[in-house]
Amino acid sequence: MDNNLDKPGKFLGKFGYDFPIVNFKNYGFLSPKEILSFRIDNTGFIPSIVLNIRTNNRRFLSSAFPKIGDKVNIFIRSRVKELKPIRNDYIITNVISSKSLDREGDYFIFT
Repeated sequence: MDNNLDKPGKFLGKFGYDFPIVNFKNYGFLSPKEILSFRIDNTGFIPSIVLNIRTNNRRFLSSAFPKIGDKVNIFIRSRVKELKPIRNDYIITNVISSKSLDREGDYFIFT
């Protein structure tokens, strides 16, 4: 058995510094190239996020297509030792999708 699967916290502890770890159901982690932008808004009582992704991964489009009511998991780690990592689950409340405007047009953009 892979030790990384036995201790996911230790495995994830190496990541989350340069970009957020984003996990959708039935898909796994988004690659840094798929994340166009990410913003946390913590001004309200309940924090919210706005996430823009760009992918052409057929598995994501078929099994993890984001729908209202689904959850997305976020993990962020600071390089400052005194700050604790953030690990939150968010419920998707709105999804906007479109085909990319590049020449090939084979990517989808989700907000």
